[in-house]
Amino acid sequence: MNLTASQLAPQLDKLTDKVLSVYRPWKLDRERLVLRHDERGYELDLEDCARSSAAMMDWIFQVARKSWATDKCVASLIHTLNDLLQPQRYLCSRGKERGPFNLTQAYIDERIDSFVACFLHLQLKPEKEPESSGAFGE
Repeated sequence: MNLTASQLAPQLDKLTDKVLSVYRPWKLDRERLVLRHDERGYELDLEDCARSSAAMMDWIFQVARKSWATDKCVASLIHTLNDLLQPQRYLCSRGKERGPFNLTQAYIDERIDSFVACFLHLQLKPEKEPESSGAFGE
């Protein structure tokens, strides 16, 4: 059965939401390039985080000082920033400042598409490869 793009789009949106749910309590606003805390409404500007490693650390420590920020909340923020922005690659590799990183919506979309593709690959991969008794399955 072949699906049209318009039939597939809602399914991909649901799948993308499922994949991005691992970042809870943080939710990505792809259009505005911000992370938003689900319960508190606190927003973190990803473009500002991409400016420099110091700017990213400032955001992390601002959140860590909030009375509502649990260890899980801060850890989730760090993992989210790492996955989305790849700071060690673009901001601070080998202990040297490399920013600013020109963050675009297209870059975020590409990162998310790769997460969805990985998720699909893992879901479609058989748990165990069938065993064969010989080179020709004999």
